[in-house]
Amino acid sequence: MKITTMLFLHTSTYNGFGEKCTTAITAINEIFSNNLVKKSNENGAYIKLKLNELKSLFPNEILDIRGKGSLNGIILSFLVIDIPQNIISKLPILNKNAKILAKILAAALSDFLYSKHKIFTVLTENDNEVIFNVSPSLIVDTSEID
Repeated sequence: MKITTMLFLHTSTYNGFGEKCTTAITAINEIFSNNLVKKSNENGAYIKLKLNELKSLFPNEILDIRGKGSLNGIILSFLVIDIPQNIISKLPILNKNAKILAKILAAALSDFLYSKHKIFTVLTENDNEVIFNVSPSLIVDTSEID
């Protein structure tokens, strides 16, 4: 196949979308003009310090703190649930996703933190853990993090 036959194949995929390009450029300008990368690193260091203080107060409940910048994950011990295979095989919902109980507990904690303290959290997972993410906005200051 000649290159000339493919010349106009994808010319309309994005159609320019000027509004989206303008929005992206504005967002990038805001990041740099407000020094948000530096702010993310500063807030992240402060958040990690505070989360590690919590971990030292509750070493049996908090297994690990992970993250970079303002995105930090907390591995809570009660979210690591090892369900025996004989129980998993008898409950169809567990057979499809054995971490469902940990997700329910994490969702309940997330709901509590938001409804009582206005702390917004997000749940993610990897192969064997449910991760409780704390990621405040880049424009908060340390008094709001406390």
